[in-house]
Amino acid sequence: MSGLSSSDKKAPTTAVNEVKEITEAKAKSKPQATKQVPKSKNPDYVQIGVYLPRELHQKLKIGSAITGEEMSAIAAEGIRLWLQKNAPNI
Repeated sequence: MSGLSSSDKKAPTTAVNEVKEITEAKAKSKPQATKQVPKSKNPDYVQIGVYLPRELHQKLKIGSAITGEEMSAIAAEGIRLWLQKNAPNI
């Protein structure tokens, strides 16, 4: 039970192609930004690994491409919201 009607579902390859097209279009339209330190080199960041259901990952990728937000920023916001609700004192 995915919560999507059959009209909302897209073939995975179609969704991936849409993400690629959106990402390429956004990359072409963005002006060159100043160089930033990658998160992998930034001591204020740590890398974690999580397992997500495939469908949730696809939606995250598409949402990230549409909004231009990095997937890590979206995940961090979701974790912050969860912590506020479930562990507000830490």
